[in-house]
Amino acid sequence: MDADLLQSLPPGRDRRLARGEMLFRAGDSALGLVLVHEGVLELARTSPEGRRLVLHRAGAGDTFAEASLFESHL
Repeated sequence: MDADLLQSLPPGRDRRLARGEMLFRAGDSALGLVLVHEGVLELARTSPEGRRLVLHRAGAGDTFAEASLFESHL
């Protein structure tokens, strides 16, 4: 990610998640932009049939939840 863009964003905080831990759920207050430092984050939903659907996968160096920059809730 461009260093100038990162500098223009509000300050964030570091958070380390355990494997399988959720960063947010639908309806939570928006977090803002998430930058993945290491590992993988997945945006997933459960289908009406109960299947897990991965909508987005972000790895180290990728941004995640960009849409939350423009919304108050997810």
